[in-house]
Formats: sequence, C-alpha cells, structure tokens
Amino acid sequence: FRSPPFDQAFGADAAAVRVKYPVSAYPTPSHAWAAAYTDAMFACPQATANDALTRRTAVYGYEFADQTAPPWIPAPPGTPTGASHAAELPYLFENKDKPITLDGQPLPLTTKQLAVGADMVRAWGTFAHTGKPSPDAASWPRWSTSSTVHVFTEQAGSHDTVNLVASHHCP
Repeated sequence: FRSPPFDQAFGADAAAVRVKYPVSAYPTPSHAWAAAYTDAMFACPQATANDALTRRTAVYGYEFADQTAPPWIPAPPGTPTGASHAAELPYLFENKDKPITLDGQPLPLTTKQLAVGADMVRAWGTFAHTGKPSPDAASWPRWSTSSTVHVFTEQAGSHDTVNLVASHHCP
C-alpha cells in the first residue's frame, strides 16, 4: 500500500497521528504505520497499566528493542517485524539443542541473541527471587512518573533505558 491507513485506524485523530508519524521520517510507509500502531496498541496502553499498578505495588518495565529479532508474528508483506509484540518470547525459551519452531520451521537465534536471552532469563529469575529485576537501579529503574524502563537491545549486558511515554508519543 502507498500510505498507512491512518484515517481508518485513528479516525478523527488521524491528522494528529500523521504529524507525529510522518511517512517521510521512516524508510517506508509500512515503518510509519508500524510505529504508530505499536505505540497506540501496545506501548501507551502498557504505560497506562503501569501507572495504575504503581498504586498497589512496585512496577518495573522493559522494552524489547532488538530490531534483528526473527519474525515471530505474521505481518503483512513489507511490514517490518523487528522487535514486534512477543518477539522476545523465543529469547526466553530458546534452547541451543532444540530450537523453537514456528509453523514447524526452526527459528534459531544467533549467539548474540542467545546472550540477550540469557540476560532476560536472569532478570526474570532475579525478579521472581527478590522482587527486583536487577540490583542496579540505574539500569532498571522502578516505574514512576519518570516512565523510564530498561531496554533490551541486540547487545547482551545492555544498561540502556528509555522514557517509554515520551519515546512512544503517549501524551
């Protein structure tokens, strides 16, 4: 398709969405659509849920941002998958002796991806054991009004963080 279906998806807000996600700022119209859709359907609702949960418990967030992740969920032709919803699942459950399969085909991860997966498993295990995903508060801050979350990149050992609300145009 030539341009993203902003009118159909965002109705009266389509013009404002076009301003935040101009097709000219992305490699393809599909990339612009993927960014807007991801923010509207996943990132911003997650931020809202995190805000609600902080009234009852400590909340830690993360963003999976490995753009080299193998496709996990089917997408229309030309639509980038990258670090799409659920793309981190193979990283959590991959076994070098028995690769995860998708539609019966092996979905092997690279050595770098396996190392990122080991970081993720370590964080989940640490969280289950201690209630914090990491003893390093700077690299994995507790969710608060700052909306800062840990970022899993394609590099193992990453200590990157990002303001989820700002980077995904949630306001």
